Amino acid sequence: MKISIIVAVYNKEKYLSKCLDSLLSQTLTDIEIICLDDCSTDKSLEVLNSYADRDSRVKVIAFSKNVGQGVTRNKALDIAQGEYVMMVDGDDWLEVDACEKAYNQITQNKNDMVYFACNNFYENSEKSEFYTRNILPFEKEFRNSAIKFSELDTPFIQGAETCFLIYRKDFLNKNNIRYSDERICEDVPFIIKAIVYADTISIIPEALYNRRIHSKSCGYTCINQWKDLFSARKKAFEIICKSVYKEHFLKSFYIYYINSILYWYKRYSKVRTPFYKEMRSAFLKINENFDVESIRNYINYEKFQEVLDGKKFQLFKVRQDEKY
Repeated sequence: MKISIIVAVYNKEKYLSKCLDSLLSQTLTDIEIICLDDCSTDKSLEVLNSYADRDSRVKVIAFSKNVGQGVTRNKALDIAQGEYVMMVDGDDWLEVDACEKAYNQITQNKNDMVYFACNNFYENSEKSEFYTRNILPFEKEFRNSAIKFSELDTPFIQGAETCFLIYRKDFLNKNNIRYSDERICEDVPFIIKAIVYADTISIIPEALYNRRIHSKSCGYTCINQWKDLFSARKKAFEIICKSVYKEHFLKSFYIYYINSILYWYKRYSKVRTPFYKEMRSAFLKINENFDVESIRNYINYEKFQEVLDGKKFQLFKVRQDEKY
């Protein structure tokens, strides 16, 4: 089997048909679709089972209690039969030739991972935009079939999304690359470990993935799990510290860390007092152990300094459809 597609599902009844239809209509047909229902309270499981009844490529795992999508995806990774793995959220969908293009590139180049772009679909406005932030750091390397993270000069960690890639399954298993058990940001340790251990990657500068952005996305509703933002990044930091390229990876990681935490501070304004305390403690530690001046042009340096000084800066209104 060529590709295992892992679909994380929690209360996605409204969107599942579009997602699964896009997978079953792929031009590359030698695939399996492992659907993980994380104890949904709507009719998501019924929808999944109906698709499994119609097509043997669809496999459904129903969890008896809600454990979070990191734990569910790990279960799928343990049983996946494909040579390669792709991740899809239950409210998103793929372009019809996404699997074929991703498979052809990663096999031809013999990469551990291949990045591709996506389209952001904003549900409120029903508008789409071409999203390339995850591949922009590699803009000068688009034609390079064997990119090495250790040789890149530009900050290459722009986010922690794990759905905009295809992975060689043996690479994930050999290096025990798995999601953490946090309820949010469980993908941060996963993608950081993949970056640290990858030999080569390459880029497809096309939107193969379609991401639906709406107010019920987990990152926006799991405000009570805000501490996971910090614990997941701590785990990622510990992974980087084991690398022979530690200093190289830390430069890019700290840029991502500072910018993303400042963003979520704005997003999670309802818990801003404890969040601020945790953020300031983290920033002070970064400032103590790293030359932040060397990355000042890549971060909101003014806000970073205000946090170091203990100033609670003005909270800006964040659009409901805004993503970091």
